[in-house]
Amino acid sequence: MAETMNSRLVSYSERLWREWMADTLELSPFIESEFQTKYLPEPYLGFGAGKKPLYVLTTNPGRGMSHQHRKAILSNKSFVLPEDTYQELMPKLADFYRTGLKGTARRRIDGMIELAQQAGYDGLLQMESCPFHSKDLPKKKKLLSCYDEEEFFQQYAGLVKETLRSVNVIGLSAVGTRKSISMKRVARRPWIVWQAALMSFDLQRARLLPLVKKGAKVTSAFVYQRTRRFTKGLVLVMGGNHLPSVKHCKRIADVLKR
Repeated sequence: MAETMNSRLVSYSERLWREWMADTLELSPFIESEFQTKYLPEPYLGFGAGKKPLYVLTTNPGRGMSHQHRKAILSNKSFVLPEDTYQELMPKLADFYRTGLKGTARRRIDGMIELAQQAGYDGLLQMESCPFHSKDLPKKKKLLSCYDEEEFFQQYAGLVKETLRSVNVIGLSAVGTRKSISMKRVARRPWIVWQAALMSFDLQRARLLPLVKKGAKVTSAFVYQRTRRFTKGLVLVMGGNHLPSVKHCKRIADVLKR
Protein backbone atom coordinates (compact mmCIF):
# COMPACT_ATOMS: atom_id res chain seq x y z
CA MET A 1 0.00 0.00 0.00
CA ALA A 2 1.24 3.49 -0.86
CA GLU A 3 2.84 5.40 1.96
CA THR A 4 0.61 8.38 1.20
CA MET A 5 -2.65 6.50 1.86
CA ASN A 6 -4.60 8.07 4.69
CA SER A 7 -4.42 5.71 7.68
CA ARG A 8 -7.81 6.94 8.91
CA LEU A 9 -9.44 5.90 5.63
CA VAL A 10 -7.67 2.54 5.83
CA SER A 11 -9.11 1.95 9.32
CA TYR A 12 -12.55 3.15 8.24
CA SER A 13 -12.53 0.78 5.27
CA GLU A 14 -11.73 -2.16 7.54
CA ARG A 15 -14.65 -1.27 9.79
CA LEU A 16 -16.97 -0.75 6.80
CA TRP A 17 -16.04 -4.20 5.47
CA ARG A 18 -16.61 -5.92 8.82
CA GLU A 19 -19.94 -4.18 9.43
CA TRP A 20 -21.08 -5.01 5.91
CA MET A 21 -20.15 -8.67 6.42
CA ALA A 22 -22.11 -8.69 9.69
CA ASP A 23 -25.04 -6.95 7.92
CA THR A 24 -25.16 -4.23 10.55
CA LEU A 25 -24.77 -1.14 8.36
CA GLU A 26 -27.57 1.39 8.87
CA LEU A 27 -28.42 2.95 5.53
CA SER A 28 -31.28 5.14 4.33
CA PRO A 29 -34.18 3.75 2.25
CA PHE A 30 -32.85 5.72 -0.74
CA ILE A 31 -29.44 4.04 -0.56
CA GLU A 32 -31.00 0.62 -0.09
CA SER A 33 -33.24 1.15 -3.12
CA GLU A 34 -30.75 2.78 -5.50
CA PHE A 35 -27.62 0.77 -4.70
CA GLN A 36 -26.75 -2.92 -4.60
CA THR A 37 -25.92 -2.97 -0.91
CA LYS A 38 -25.73 -6.77 -0.72
CA TYR A 39 -22.52 -6.57 -2.75
CA LEU A 40 -19.35 -5.69 -0.87
CA PRO A 41 -18.54 -1.97 -0.67
CA GLU A 42 -15.25 -0.85 -2.22
CA PRO A 43 -13.98 2.52 -0.97
CA TYR A 44 -10.68 2.25 -2.85
CA LEU A 45 -8.48 -0.17 -4.79
CA GLY A 46 -4.75 -0.16 -5.44
CA PHE A 47 -3.20 -1.24 -8.74
CA GLY A 48 0.53 -1.64 -8.18
CA ALA A 49 0.49 1.45 -5.98
CA GLY A 50 3.92 2.29 -4.54
CA LYS A 51 5.36 5.41 -2.98
CA LYS A 52 4.20 7.74 -5.75
CA PRO A 53 0.79 6.61 -7.06
CA LEU A 54 -1.62 8.61 -9.14
CA TYR A 55 -4.97 8.98 -7.38
CA VAL A 56 -8.07 8.70 -9.54
CA LEU A 57 -11.54 9.56 -8.24
CA THR A 58 -14.37 7.65 -9.90
CA THR A 59 -18.10 7.57 -9.20
CA ASN A 60 -18.75 4.15 -7.66
CA PRO A 61 -17.75 0.50 -8.24
CA GLY A 62 -20.38 -0.18 -10.89
CA ARG A 63 -22.62 -3.23 -11.24
CA GLY A 64 -22.18 -5.87 -8.54
CA MET A 65 -20.90 -9.29 -9.59
CA SER A 66 -21.60 -12.72 -8.16
CA HIS A 67 -18.33 -13.09 -6.25
CA GLN A 68 -19.03 -9.80 -4.45
CA HIS A 69 -22.38 -10.88 -3.03
CA ARG A 70 -22.56 -11.51 0.73
CA LYS A 71 -24.17 -14.94 0.27
CA ALA A 72 -21.43 -16.06 -2.12
CA ILE A 73 -18.73 -14.96 0.30
CA LEU A 74 -20.37 -16.60 3.32
CA SER A 75 -20.92 -19.87 1.43
CA ASN A 76 -17.31 -20.02 0.16
CA LYS A 77 -18.36 -19.50 -3.47
CA SER A 78 -16.09 -16.50 -3.91
CA PHE A 79 -12.36 -15.82 -3.91
CA VAL A 80 -13.21 -13.25 -1.22
CA LEU A 81 -13.04 -14.97 2.16
CA PRO A 82 -15.13 -13.99 5.22
CA GLU A 83 -11.99 -13.83 7.35
CA ASP A 84 -10.15 -11.51 4.97
CA THR A 85 -9.30 -8.00 6.02
CA TYR A 86 -10.03 -5.27 3.49
CA GLN A 87 -6.28 -4.96 2.90
CA GLU A 88 -6.14 -8.67 2.09
CA LEU A 89 -9.11 -8.76 -0.23
CA MET A 90 -8.24 -5.52 -2.06
CA PRO A 91 -5.43 -7.02 -4.20
CA LYS A 92 -7.69 -9.97 -5.02
CA LEU A 93 -10.33 -7.56 -6.33
CA ALA A 94 -7.76 -5.51 -8.23
CA ASP A 95 -6.34 -8.65 -9.86
CA PHE A 96 -9.84 -9.78 -10.89
CA TYR A 97 -10.61 -6.39 -12.41
CA ARG A 98 -7.39 -6.48 -14.41
CA THR A 99 -7.80 -10.05 -15.67
CA GLY A 100 -11.47 -11.02 -15.41
CA LEU A 101 -13.31 -7.98 -16.73
CA LYS A 102 -14.13 -7.27 -20.37
CA GLY A 103 -15.45 -4.33 -22.34
CA THR A 104 -15.70 -0.74 -21.14
CA ALA A 105 -14.92 -1.45 -17.47
CA ARG A 106 -11.70 -3.27 -18.36
CA ARG A 107 -10.63 -0.57 -20.81
CA ARG A 108 -11.23 2.11 -18.17
CA ILE A 109 -8.94 0.39 -15.66
CA ASP A 110 -6.27 -0.31 -18.27
CA GLY A 111 -6.50 3.31 -19.41
CA MET A 112 -6.09 4.68 -15.88
CA ILE A 113 -3.04 2.47 -15.28
CA GLU A 114 -1.53 3.45 -18.64
CA LEU A 115 -2.10 7.14 -17.86
CA ALA A 116 -0.37 6.79 -14.49
CA GLN A 117 2.61 5.12 -16.17
CA GLN A 118 2.81 7.74 -18.90
CA ALA A 119 2.86 10.49 -16.28
CA GLY A 120 5.67 8.82 -14.30
CA TYR A 121 3.71 7.45 -11.32
CA ASP A 122 4.33 4.04 -9.79
CA GLY A 123 0.84 2.64 -9.85
CA LEU A 124 -2.69 3.80 -9.28
CA LEU A 125 -5.02 4.31 -6.33
CA GLN A 126 -8.65 4.38 -7.41
CA MET A 127 -10.95 6.15 -4.96
CA GLU A 128 -14.72 5.91 -5.15
CA SER A 129 -17.02 8.90 -4.58
CA CYS A 130 -19.56 6.35 -3.29
CA PRO A 131 -18.44 2.89 -2.09
CA PHE A 132 -21.60 0.98 -3.06
CA HIS A 133 -22.28 -0.88 -6.31
CA SER A 134 -25.08 0.07 -8.71
CA LYS A 135 -26.22 -0.85 -12.21
CA ASP A 136 -26.41 2.85 -13.04
CA LEU A 137 -26.66 6.11 -11.12
CA PRO A 138 -29.32 8.44 -12.56
CA LYS A 139 -30.23 10.25 -9.33
CA LYS A 140 -26.96 12.03 -8.54
CA LYS A 141 -28.71 15.13 -7.18
CA LYS A 142 -30.53 12.98 -4.64
CA LEU A 143 -27.26 11.25 -3.76
CA LEU A 144 -25.64 14.63 -3.14
CA SER A 145 -28.36 15.41 -0.60
CA CYS A 146 -27.38 12.19 1.24
CA TYR A 147 -23.88 13.57 1.68
CA ASP A 148 -25.39 16.65 3.28
CA GLU A 149 -27.90 14.84 5.49
CA GLU A 150 -26.64 11.37 6.41
CA GLU A 151 -23.91 10.74 8.98
CA PHE A 152 -22.57 7.72 7.08
CA PHE A 153 -21.91 9.71 3.92
CA GLN A 154 -20.67 12.78 5.75
CA GLN A 155 -18.01 10.69 7.44
CA TYR A 156 -17.10 8.84 4.25
CA ALA A 157 -16.81 11.99 2.13
CA GLY A 158 -14.79 13.69 4.86
CA LEU A 159 -12.21 10.89 4.83
CA VAL A 160 -12.01 10.80 1.04
CA LYS A 161 -11.48 14.56 0.96
CA GLU A 162 -8.85 14.30 3.69
CA THR A 163 -7.08 11.62 1.63
CA LEU A 164 -7.14 13.58 -1.63
CA ARG A 165 -6.24 16.98 -0.17
CA SER A 166 -2.46 16.58 -0.41
CA VAL A 167 -1.97 14.32 -3.45
CA ASN A 168 -2.00 14.57 -7.23
CA VAL A 169 -5.44 13.42 -8.30
CA ILE A 170 -7.77 13.37 -11.28
CA GLY A 171 -11.46 12.58 -11.43
CA LEU A 172 -13.52 10.99 -14.22
CA SER A 173 -16.95 12.34 -15.04
CA ALA A 174 -19.43 12.10 -17.88
CA VAL A 175 -21.03 15.22 -19.32
CA GLY A 176 -24.01 15.83 -21.57
CA THR A 177 -23.77 15.72 -25.35
CA ARG A 178 -25.86 18.72 -26.35
CA LYS A 179 -23.34 21.55 -26.02
CA SER A 180 -19.58 21.96 -26.19
CA ILE A 181 -17.67 21.46 -22.94
CA SER A 182 -16.75 24.82 -21.43
CA MET A 183 -15.84 26.15 -18.00
CA LYS A 184 -19.20 27.90 -17.86
CA ARG A 185 -21.05 24.61 -18.36
CA VAL A 186 -18.77 22.73 -15.96
CA ALA A 187 -19.43 25.25 -13.20
CA ARG A 188 -23.20 24.65 -13.54
CA ARG A 189 -23.08 20.89 -12.97
CA PRO A 190 -23.62 20.10 -9.26
CA TRP A 191 -21.98 16.66 -9.42
CA ILE A 192 -18.81 18.00 -11.03
CA VAL A 193 -18.66 20.93 -8.61
CA TRP A 194 -19.02 18.48 -5.72
CA GLN A 195 -16.31 16.14 -7.07
CA ALA A 196 -13.95 19.07 -7.48
CA ALA A 197 -14.57 20.10 -3.86
CA LEU A 198 -13.91 16.50 -2.78
CA MET A 199 -10.48 16.78 -4.40
CA SER A 200 -9.83 20.26 -2.91
CA PHE A 201 -9.76 21.52 -6.47
CA ASP A 202 -10.72 25.16 -7.16
CA LEU A 203 -12.78 25.26 -10.36
CA GLN A 204 -12.66 29.05 -10.33
CA ARG A 205 -8.91 28.88 -10.96
CA ALA A 206 -8.99 25.95 -13.36
CA ARG A 207 -7.78 25.76 -16.94
CA LEU A 208 -9.57 23.83 -19.68
CA LEU A 209 -7.52 21.71 -22.07
CA PRO A 210 -9.66 20.49 -25.01
CA LEU A 211 -8.81 16.88 -25.86
CA VAL A 212 -11.29 15.86 -28.56
CA LYS A 213 -13.36 18.00 -30.91
CA LYS A 214 -16.16 17.16 -33.30
CA GLY A 215 -16.30 20.12 -35.59
CA ALA A 216 -16.35 23.15 -33.29
CA LYS A 217 -17.75 21.15 -30.36
CA VAL A 218 -15.37 20.08 -27.57
CA THR A 219 -16.46 16.53 -26.73
CA SER A 220 -13.70 15.69 -24.24
CA ALA A 221 -11.59 17.95 -22.06
CA PHE A 222 -9.25 18.03 -19.09
CA VAL A 223 -10.13 20.72 -16.55
CA TYR A 224 -7.22 21.16 -14.16
CA GLN A 225 -5.44 23.29 -11.60
CA ARG A 226 -1.70 23.22 -10.92
CA THR A 227 -0.27 24.67 -7.74
CA ARG A 228 3.31 24.64 -6.49
CA ARG A 229 2.72 21.26 -4.81
CA PHE A 230 -0.12 19.42 -6.53
CA THR A 231 -1.97 18.91 -9.80
CA LYS A 232 -5.68 18.18 -9.66
CA GLY A 233 -8.15 17.85 -12.49
CA LEU A 234 -11.26 16.33 -14.02
CA VAL A 235 -11.36 14.33 -17.23
CA LEU A 236 -14.70 15.09 -18.87
CA VAL A 237 -16.07 12.96 -21.70
CA MET A 238 -19.43 13.35 -23.37
CA GLY A 239 -21.75 10.45 -22.64
CA GLY A 240 -19.36 8.28 -20.65
CA ASN A 241 -17.46 8.01 -17.38
CA HIS A 242 -14.18 6.94 -18.98
CA LEU A 243 -10.92 8.16 -20.47
CA PRO A 244 -10.39 9.26 -24.07
CA SER A 245 -8.01 7.35 -26.35
CA VAL A 246 -4.33 6.81 -25.49
CA LYS A 247 -3.11 9.56 -27.80
CA HIS A 248 -5.37 12.09 -26.09
CA CYS A 249 -4.44 10.81 -22.64
CA LYS A 250 -0.81 11.65 -23.42
CA ARG A 251 -1.76 15.33 -23.20
CA ILE A 252 -3.22 14.72 -19.73
CA ALA A 253 -0.04 12.83 -18.75
CA ASP A 254 2.08 15.79 -19.82
CA VAL A 255 0.14 18.03 -17.41
CA LEU A 256 0.44 15.50 -14.59
CA LYS A 257 4.21 15.10 -14.88
CA ARG A 258 6.03 16.81 -12.01
